[in-house]
Amino acid sequence: MTEGSNLRPSFHGREFVLSPQDLVTFIESLVATFPNLRIYEHPRGTETVSEKPSPPELRFLVPSAVPDVRGASLEFNPEWTPQWRRIYGDHGFWVQTGVRYPSGELYTSEFVGEPQEGDPPHITRGRIYIRCEPGNKEHAAAARKVMQLLSKVATNKFQCVRYPSLEVIHRLTKGATLWIGHDAVRWAREAPDRMLDYSPGHKIGNRPLD
Repeated sequence: MTEGSNLRPSFHGREFVLSPQDLVTFIESLVATFPNLRIYEHPRGTETVSEKPSPPELRFLVPSAVPDVRGASLEFNPEWTPQWRRIYGDHGFWVQTGVRYPSGELYTSEFVGEPQEGDPPHITRGRIYIRCEPGNKEHAAAARKVMQLLSKVATNKFQCVRYPSLEVIHRLTKGATLWIGHDAVRWAREAPDRMLDYSPGHKIGNRPLD
């Protein structure tokens, strides 16, 4: 695990649709595989204002708390400590510096359990990415392991449909770049109007394969 260099990092990432239970299961598998992993919520803007005399305190998360936040950072280095500086002078904001590799960012899916303004119950798209030091095979292997663990709690085979007719647009039987959690699939199958990665503007979303 190393400090950032002047070279651009390499990134490994995936997009997903995970229910809260899917996400907890995934995070638990990450913690079991990477015992030094620390996860913390992205600081809110109100917590980084320059009027505060010291940088914000990070809120570290246990797996069961991760679905309650919209964004979190992943730190794999046991020696990592947060570093801060102010930007734009004394009237700016506190920002973090000193990125270590590998590290990552997680943006969770939003669970919308009830219909809203003509749109169906749905789970939105989230994403994860891991940044690695360029050319570092150990970091790349760790990032691939993270993506492998995600694939164990999700499937990339589903069908894209129109709402509310549920007309099938295409069936992704050979796999897609989007991964849908097994519990999210279970939830969607419980009612025909439940959608996964739904687009309100286009009235299109995903459903489990028949």
